[in-house]
Amino acid sequence: MAATVSVTPAERARKMHSTILSKLQERGRQVAIASALGVSESTISRSKDDFEQLCSILAHLGLKVVESDAVCVDPTMYRAVMHIMHRALSDEELAERVVLSEG
Repeated sequence: MAATVSVTPAERARKMHSTILSKLQERGRQVAIASALGVSESTISRSKDDFEQLCSILAHLGLKVVESDAVCVDPTMYRAVMHIMHRALSDEELAERVVLSEG
């Protein structure tokens, strides 16, 4: 199993900031957000300056920004499932039985 790489809060903050800025670049996104919040589009645009600090705060709190349809799982559970999957797939006979039972 691969070693876990520790990501610093600064690196997580940069990734979050990049995610937010790229979403704001999507066609019509700033207009829609401004309309939903009852502010001008320029207010949303000026707010971009504050997002970097906000992302840093979130990262230091151990939080992150993800797509709203993202499915987040406990890392320990994910590693356990991946371990079981790798063991099952390394057993040729078991893998063949699984494939045949699905067909």
